[in-house]
Amino acid sequence: MTGDIKDIQVYDTLIFILDDKNKLFVFNKDGKFRNYIGKTGNGPGEYLAIRAFCVDKFSRQIIVFDNMNYAYFLYDIDGTFKSKINIESNYNESPMKMMMINQQSLLVYYALYKENTAYKLFDFLSQKEIQTKHYQYANCTSFIYSFSKHPITVSENNTATIIMPLCDTLFQCSNNELISKYIIQHSNQIAPIVTSEFNREYNPVTLGIQYTKDGLFTGFNGIFEIKDKILLYIGFIDGGNLYFIVDKNKMDGSYHVFSSVGNINSENINSNHTSHKELTCMPFFKPSETDGNYLVSYVMPYNLINLQGKINSEQDANLSKLNNLVNTVNEEDNPVLFFYKLK
Repeated sequence: MTGDIKDIQVYDTLIFILDDKNKLFVFNKDGKFRNYIGKTGNGPGEYLAIRAFCVDKFSRQIIVFDNMNYAYFLYDIDGTFKSKINIESNYNESPMKMMMINQQSLLVYYALYKENTAYKLFDFLSQKEIQTKHYQYANCTSFIYSFSKHPITVSENNTATIIMPLCDTLFQCSNNELISKYIIQHSNQIAPIVTSEFNREYNPVTLGIQYTKDGLFTGFNGIFEIKDKILLYIGFIDGGNLYFIVDKNKMDGSYHVFSSVGNINSENINSNHTSHKELTCMPFFKPSETDGNYLVSYVMPYNLINLQGKINSEQDANLSKLNNLVNTVNEEDNPVLFFYKLK
């Protein structure tokens, strides 16, 4: 059984789940457990703590970053240890998300902590960092700030599209360069870039809240790219989650608000928004990953149980299936995945 999910990735017919107990599970798409990737320990091929991982689709291997050893561990998909790459320790940086963009270059996203590093490209051939992109505002002094749980998404030809805080531009990482790809137009004035140093009392989180109250645009908090569209998560607003959906063929987009009843993960399971609403259409659970042309969401079973007795499934086949699920799921079950296709 998995704990609470830290990250999820889908590759081919396999689902990789990293939980909060430092276990990296591999499941088939039918939900059956397949194997683990490595294990914790001090022995050969064993890691101490997984900060981030990614599926290297070019070499069909799994890359794990151990933030205690400050090293990359490489495993076969069946969990067999292959090699370890030690890198220069810099405990001021905290890798949060990573993705292979070609056969040798790893794009790594960092939380903002003392140093204002945003992204780095790591070359596996030379085992050196080859490029760094920094945040546009000042350093933090005493805390970690992660503006997004999903700031990198796979794009065409296995390139990557990335976002930055306080920014309306989407960047593409291709040929080991970060270039501007899209600029998203919006009606609100963009929030200014600050120049003072952050600390626990004055930090990007509290500043962002104030900017939002002032009606300023603060950028995007998540990005998911599929074949024809890009889904940008903006944040929680007016009882729902606000998204901007880009049509890449028409080079146009629109804003959409999805009811917060679909966002029932642990951070707001007790909120008033989920305690009184009746579901009359299939909810859009907050995405965590992409799989080809699908958005992938997960919901912990104890959160699904919260929907018991709140689903009006009389005239909707999908809601009927959801109702059967929430009435049969147990708290001890593994997370439930939902696959969505945007129209």
